[in-house]
Amino acid sequence: MTITANHTLAGANAAKLERQEAQYLSFPLGPERFAIEILKVQEIRALTTTTPIPNAPTHIRGVINLRGTIVPVVDLRRRFGITIDADSRFAIILVVSVRARVVGLIADAVPKVLTVGSDEIAAPPELGQRVDLSFVSGVLYRAQELVLILDLERLLATEFDSAEAPLAVVG
Repeated sequence: MTITANHTLAGANAAKLERQEAQYLSFPLGPERFAIEILKVQEIRALTTTTPIPNAPTHIRGVINLRGTIVPVVDLRRRFGITIDADSRFAIILVVSVRARVVGLIADAVPKVLTVGSDEIAAPPELGQRVDLSFVSGVLYRAQELVLILDLERLLATEFDSAEAPLAVVG
């Protein structure tokens, strides 16, 4: 009987080792929820006034001065075509570090931290060539809602990377 108990305990420990967990910040954009890797987030700031950039796409809200660094700010609602209005009193800027760049992302409210096992994340659905989901790395079903996990490197690559000079990925 002792052998069986030890064997069962060893099997449970092996299962824990195989199941890798990661933490994500989950935030709302309109009626939808999105998440990003917590390790990419530098800080969370209240939404402040941005300085517009002439001729920028409409989802590039402008730039902010973050302790002497000029940071571009992307409005994720506009980027994803979400037209449902939100209460801007709760909006925030997630300052993220991606591919050696610092970028601000506007979200509707303060995010929640989710600890997610790798076995809980499903692959993004295949919707054909007309729907670009290349920036979605997975889908999580939690608490009766779907959460799209964003691949920030792919999402922001089209905005800020030049084809001539690929940037090194920052941890």
